[in-house]
Amino acid sequence: MVLACTVNTTDNFQNPPPPPPATCVTDTTVAGCTAGSVGYVCTSDRPDDGDTNLVCSAGSQGAGGTTLFCCLPYAQYFTECTPDTTIPGCADPAFGFLCLGQTTPGVDAGPTTPANADSNLACSAGMASGSGLAYCCMSSEVAPTCVADPTVTCAGASVGFTCTGDDSPGEGDAPIACSVGNAAEGGSTSRCCLPFAQSPAGCEEDQTVSGCAAGSYGFSCAGLHQPQEWNAALSCTAGAGTTFCCTMD
Repeated sequence: MVLACTVNTTDNFQNPPPPPPATCVTDTTVAGCTAGSVGYVCTSDRPDDGDTNLVCSAGSQGAGGTTLFCCLPYAQYFTECTPDTTIPGCADPAFGFLCLGQTTPGVDAGPTTPANADSNLACSAGMASGSGLAYCCMSSEVAPTCVADPTVTCAGASVGFTCTGDDSPGEGDAPIACSVGNAAEGGSTSRCCLPFAQSPAGCEEDQTVSGCAAGSYGFSCAGLHQPQEWNAALSCTAGAGTTFCCTMD
């Protein structure tokens, strides 16, 4: 006979930690869950409610009143970084974190930044938030010619990347959209990228939109759709036809 037990340690850490709520189940069909993240569908609550070994995205609307999440295995307790769904522009399927004990972006970040704890994550610069720093992180699989680059200065929840030639991390099926690039060393291009659920039926990154300056985001949209529907932190101006030039608020 095998018996299971639960132990509360002297620092009030339950071992093993509680699992996701019973109202949430895994679902491999959830779009955008890549690079080790797992899809969940919930009728209420969030998968990381009570489960300190998970961090989940903000969530998107599913069928029948359900909510869809992408979730990463992540040790909240040991990194002092917990889920934060209030970061402007950190749209699904990105992951928002609040890391306590970090107060100065780029100075106090130390080894407990989410990207240092999980190499699958590419994160924004730390943003001051109360008694800590907030980060917006992506686990999206991007073009192999592009890498996350923390030396690229980007606003808010956007994440810096450097690519070979004129490539963009947002090309293909990646659930992110990237800015018009800036020339970097060795013929490479640096871009800022934000969480964005691209779709031919909605809006897609378009690097050819006329009039979009370096650092702004070009989109082509279907019908009457606008980019702000998928990332509310964008401020957009309509261009020719159904194209838009946007900046990050």
